[in-house]
Amino acid sequence: MLELRSESFEVLLDSKRIERILMRMAHQIAELTTGDPLTLVGLNERGLALAHGIREEMQRFGLGRTQLVSMTVDGDPGLDAPIRNANSSLVIVDDVIFSGGTMFRALRSIPSIDEFKRVLTCVLVDRGHRRWPVHSSVTGLEMPTKAGEHVHVELRHDENGTAQIERVCLEFESGWE
Repeated sequence: MLELRSESFEVLLDSKRIERILMRMAHQIAELTTGDPLTLVGLNERGLALAHGIREEMQRFGLGRTQLVSMTVDGDPGLDAPIRNANSSLVIVDDVIFSGGTMFRALRSIPSIDEFKRVLTCVLVDRGHRRWPVHSSVTGLEMPTKAGEHVHVELRHDENGTAQIERVCLEFESGWE
């Protein structure tokens, strides 16, 4: 887990609130996709952790069949597995959206994206300030930030090594250790 260098931070979401948000997001995705098979694509480590949480909630409530795929966007972009897309809805999942650049690059690098029934984007925190024309279809928390503020999603790993979101903090000074 990364440690804050500054004492100037605020916990935006603790684990209890994250659980409630994951449940709400899972239901929203199920409503928007009307029972279609789903392909959840988790972007980088934190987006994948969010996608795991959403998938668990969907399975717990019987809200749909899902394929979970990891995609690296930063550095060498690529999917970790092929996407099955026949009559399915695609949900691109990331932890935080700010400029929209990561989500935009992910959308551009998915082969045959036009063959999905629908394509949604899903984020835990929307910081606002878009540079790219990407909107979040399903958002956990809208938190417009100011210059010098940073949103950090902290992870913990369960006994199987799967990353889960522990908490989300807003840091008022730049820098992480």
